[in-house]
Amino acid sequence: LVSAGVLVLSLVGGGRNLADWESGPLRRLVHLPAYFGAALLGLSVWHWRGQRTWLAVAMLVLGLSFAAQPARLWLPRPSTTETADRRPQLSVMGFNVYRSNHRFAETLALIEKADADVVFLTEMAPGWHAALAPLRTKYAEALEHDEDLLVSRFPLWDARCVPVTFDAARKANDARGAFMLDLPEALRPHWWNPNLLTATVQTPKGNVRLVCMHPPTPASDLGITIQRAVALIAADELKADNAVVAKVLMGDFNTSPFSSTFRFIVRETGLFDSAQGFGYRPTWGPRLPREPLLPWIGSPIDHLLASGHVRIIDREVGPPTGSDHRWLLVRMGW
Repeated sequence: LVSAGVLVLSLVGGGRNLADWESGPLRRLVHLPAYFGAALLGLSVWHWRGQRTWLAVAMLVLGLSFAAQPARLWLPRPSTTETADRRPQLSVMGFNVYRSNHRFAETLALIEKADADVVFLTEMAPGWHAALAPLRTKYAEALEHDEDLLVSRFPLWDARCVPVTFDAARKANDARGAFMLDLPEALRPHWWNPNLLTATVQTPKGNVRLVCMHPPTPASDLGITIQRAVALIAADELKADNAVVAKVLMGDFNTSPFSSTFRFIVRETGLFDSAQGFGYRPTWGPRLPREPLLPWIGSPIDHLLASGHVRIIDREVGPPTGSDHRWLLVRMGW
């Protein structure tokens, strides 16, 4: 019975992924290939020991097919530039601090210790804005909107908050010449407006176009549609300044690298996943009273994407600090 249940759920999740079908009540199954793989491989061993050979082989083949999805993240990305210089030219941190988390001092100390050049924080409830005010003395530049905060030690040019309204989503969708998203007028009353923070970071080694985002969760079909609308407008914002040496999209995407929505984001922006070559590292997971069950249980939903010639020198996932997320710190060069 357990084998049948795991088999059905895994096939539904895998089939949805292959079909780019991320809707309906079982939509979240597409984010769990690592756990389907582990469960199926465990069942394969159990059936083998019980001398149910054909079931063991079937579970083994299916389990390996699911395990291959997170395993591919350990494969190195082909180098696009030949250079011996491994010194980072920009370091960026993204962190969903979790609005109900109150471990302010610990989080501030860790952010200051990480010493990233650029930091994007989201779910900044009023208490967080007050507690992290010392960052304003460390970082000369800041862009703030509601629960989002972007700080930088380098100058920010064209720093703006860009609301993803229903009309903006329709305009971006129509501009593609193909109706990628179904945006009937009936969605307008139910639409909520996430925001992008966007700026050109003027580093000593060249300007970098940066877009930070935190779309809604895929808890409904509308949430997935808004996630994709955010991606379309983020892609447009990345093109707003083409006189740059690199382009970066970062934040809490609220989707895993195994979903059709993540593939949509990568395709529309033309960027690559910085996780490639650094492995499967969950950044979000269920919480205990003080800590999430990370890194053992969870999913990587916090991401940084970069333009093709960027070299990812180091990619670090931070420790739990009371949030249901762990921060992501990426050091890069070009």
